[in-house]
Amino acid sequence: MRAFNLEEAKAGKPLITRDGRDAKFIAYLPEADNGCQVIALVEKEVLLYYVIGKHAVMDEYPKDLFMKTAKKIVYANLWVDRGRSIWGHHETEEKAKHIAGMTLGMKIIAIAVPIEIEE
Repeated sequence: MRAFNLEEAKAGKPLITRDGRDAKFIAYLPEADNGCQVIALVEKEVLLYYVIGKHAVMDEYPKDLFMKTAKKIVYANLWVDRGRSIWGHHETEEKAKHIAGMTLGMKIIAIAVPIEIEE
């Protein structure tokens, strides 16, 4: 999860609540004077939010909004050079293997290890 971003939400980027429920941006009402200027749909419930994605004044609340992140697999290589660990990740297994073949004298420890990351 990434911090709520009003501009991204208005552009239709997916939202999620702190407790893992999908949410849908409905409207931004800058003229609202109670501080709750964002309206979102969480399941079948219409809720009001502050522009920072908070549902309540409390530090953390299960209904707070965040930007939903996508998970993807990348492929990591790990080398050791003069006692230092060096790593890099690549979009495809083939690219990771190709780069691993270009070690320039460094000792390769791992090639094309799949790792799941969030974008």
